[in-house]
Amino acid sequence: MSFLVDTERPQKLDELTFHPSLTRTLKKLAASKDCPHLLFYGPSGGGKMTRIRCLLEGMFGPGAEKTSTSFRQFKATTSTTVDIQVVVSAFHVEVTPSDVGIRDAAVIQQVFVEDIAKDIVTEQSPKRMLAVRAKLYTLLTQWIDARDVFYHLVLCLGQRMGSSEDKLRNLTQLAARYEGRRAKSAKAVMQLEAFVAQTMMIIINSPGK
Repeated sequence: MSFLVDTERPQKLDELTFHPSLTRTLKKLAASKDCPHLLFYGPSGGGKMTRIRCLLEGMFGPGAEKTSTSFRQFKATTSTTVDIQVVVSAFHVEVTPSDVGIRDAAVIQQVFVEDIAKDIVTEQSPKRMLAVRAKLYTLLTQWIDARDVFYHLVLCLGQRMGSSEDKLRNLTQLAARYEGRRAKSAKAVMQLEAFVAQTMMIIINSPGK
């Protein structure tokens, strides 16, 4: 048995009836290949999540609606972990950082870095490099320490790149090299970019690629 609010909820941008000017803007963004960061705001029950899901459907198709829910554990500090519900599809991740109070920044950081690691492993191209660069800028402009980004990125990449000792050794050597350069330079994003580019080369040149 389903609730009426769920069965009658719009699934596509064309099904939205309120705020037509906003809907037209979202349609243009869905058709664009370069969607910016968006902030949806309004009262509880005002349809924010409905519009977001319609936008996702417009961008990625019906696959964005096929989601799974799980609880994940995030390391907030060296001695503290937090559990949070995560909803994922093949195209997006939904988290509610406010559920963990003042530790929300740690959750956002780790989810973002995991997304960057996924981008690096799934495609190695100039286009993907630009997308990763934008995400790195987003982290650094939110005052996330570049050292922490290096640390979590190496962990996430190590998990996604398999158990090859050569890959893991090369990955950690690269991280140590560019993190060392970062510590002596004010341009942290350049060292992170160089690390990402070299990691992509490791993946491209690995056997079976």
